[in-house]
Amino acid sequence: GDKGAGDGPAADRFPVAPTNFQAEQPNAAASLRAVHDGVEGTPMAPWTSELSDAEINAVAQYVRGLFQPGGGK
Repeated sequence: GDKGAGDGPAADRFPVAPTNFQAEQPNAAASLRAVHDGVEGTPMAPWTSELSDAEINAVAQYVRGLFQPGGGK
């Protein structure tokens, strides 16, 4: 969804439920790995052909910044 809660319009069509990044904050390494390598078994593809290393780092940090103590919403 728009605020990283894992509730976007296609969320119910994924074989694995999207992560609610308001409630869960991946560590920096896991966040970088997901953007860089993708997530096997999910629609999350690697972004290395579209984004520079600096952009991948920025996206990973952005996702970590969606976390809200208490789970948001």
